[in-house]
Amino acid sequence: LHPRVRRQRQMCIRDRKGVLMMIWKRAIRYVARKRSKCLLIFMILFIIGVFILSTLTVKRTLRVSEEHLRESLGGSFEINVKYSKDNPYYHEEEVEENGAKDILMYSTKQLSSDLIKRIEEIEGVKFCNGTTETLCQVEGIQSIQGTIALDEEFKNLKKMVATNDSKTNEDFISGKVKLIKGRPLTSKEQGAVLLSREIAELNRVNVDDKIMILDNSGKSVPVTVVGIFEPQIDEKALDMVTAYDKLQNRIYTDLKTLLNVEKQDYIYGYDKILVTIKDPACLEKIIKKIKKLEGFDNKAFEVNANNETYQTTISSLKKIDTITDILLWICIGISIVILTLVLTMWNRERIHETGVYLALGIKKRQIISQYLLEVLLIGSVAFSIAYLPSKAVAEEFIEYTVTNEKVDEVSEEGLYLESLNDGTLDHADSEFTEYEAQIKIGVVEIIKLFLIGLSLIGISISFSTLYILKMRPREILSKMC
Repeated sequence: LHPRVRRQRQMCIRDRKGVLMMIWKRAIRYVARKRSKCLLIFMILFIIGVFILSTLTVKRTLRVSEEHLRESLGGSFEINVKYSKDNPYYHEEEVEENGAKDILMYSTKQLSSDLIKRIEEIEGVKFCNGTTETLCQVEGIQSIQGTIALDEEFKNLKKMVATNDSKTNEDFISGKVKLIKGRPLTSKEQGAVLLSREIAELNRVNVDDKIMILDNSGKSVPVTVVGIFEPQIDEKALDMVTAYDKLQNRIYTDLKTLLNVEKQDYIYGYDKILVTIKDPACLEKIIKKIKKLEGFDNKAFEVNANNETYQTTISSLKKIDTITDILLWICIGISIVILTLVLTMWNRERIHETGVYLALGIKKRQIISQYLLEVLLIGSVAFSIAYLPSKAVAEEFIEYTVTNEKVDEVSEEGLYLESLNDGTLDHADSEFTEYEAQIKIGVVEIIKLFLIGLSLIGISISFSTLYILKMRPREILSKMC
């Protein structure tokens, strides 16, 4: 560039810096000099800051609580074989045993292990567990009798539950039963069983011992006891239950062992698959994917999804979140109106000062920038101090709305784990309440407060200084007289 042009540019830059410095100096001097008027603006901005930051903190707490609930509650649904005439593979046969007639119901289309593997590969699925049941006799193993009397031939019947993995079996994850010795069943098992502690002690059976289960033809099927479990639910004295329905008499095993005992061509898979997912909000999406999988037959299988617990639990949080959104927007609207009115009256009182600035050759834009900077300086201090009481205000709001309303609904409806074990686990309620009480003001909320607050100030200054922009310099100078 030509030296003259370069010097002119440098002079322009110095002039701009000088103007900005003058604006800063005038703004700081005015705030320091007019303390009483600035105190009024400070109190207004402080109250606005506390309300906005408290509302943003409540929204953050609700969001974090929702994420925590979605993680802790999880979600689940069942895939069952249809035992009805809607299933084209469903059959009913009349059988006679020991002079008594009965109806045998079965489906030639069942849930396979391959389908379980495909479901487990879907994103969002936590684990997948298949089960099927039958009754069996075990050589030399006595049963604990139930409260309902049975004929001699049925007294020692036991319910055999086949599962692909005992760790993810519904009874174990819900807390109905607990493995206390040995190892769990896995998908690679064959000829392995889990017995209850009472049955093991009654019949002097230990881990790694072999027992014989009788198949339908009366032949012995050798199995190995790989683990001992203990029921965690106490049966009531008045409960009417048969011997084979008692948890103490239950035998958990693998599918191959159950098939060796049953020896029926139409039995080759599971009756039910329990699918547990990570996020209950994705339940419908995952179900749609499962229905498109190879091996899933919509005519033979049905999906029973119960998402009411999650929806009930989360509905109150959504309701409070909506209320906070409305309150936030109302607060912003009222704040703009109040701040505009106060600043308008303030600026009208400064008409003489404005005229002096104009007489000195200071442009309107620079004058308005000074007025804006003055309020921004006050607002920055007010919003910074608003951090101190905002947490307490948010805690009171949460205590009054979320804790009293939300937790009551959760305790009435019950949580996912509680629904699995008929109410034996209720620790999730306390976990939710305790987590929800951890109210924190994050950096994001503080940044949002300053962005909203500075935007409010900018809008209010724009409205309150409209009359300066509309008036001509001569009109403003004439009002000085």
